[in-house]
Amino acid sequence: MTGVILPNTLEVLGDEDGASGSVFNGCTGLQFIRTVDSNEDIVFELPKSLRVIGKQTFKNTFPKGSDIIVKIPESVEIIGSEAFYSNSCFSQIFIEH
Repeated sequence: MTGVILPNTLEVLGDEDGASGSVFNGCTGLQFIRTVDSNEDIVFELPKSLRVIGKQTFKNTFPKGSDIIVKIPESVEIIGSEAFYSNSCFSQIFIEH
């Protein structure tokens, strides 16, 4: 799998309480994760409706050495442990407000 397009209405990635997930854990071949309405140049974008990011959801996602900037929508209430644990692919993580 080289890319994922998420629906704009997605609210939960992983488990509702954030205790489990591993949705994209180890998908090191990913080149993008974005929403349906994203520009094709966007490498990483989460839906504005997202409330939960489960445990290890993006752990070791994308090739090592990627320069991924993560913007977490302000709608996110729960982020599970190691959700963005990385092998050096995430360079910045922001929480939008």
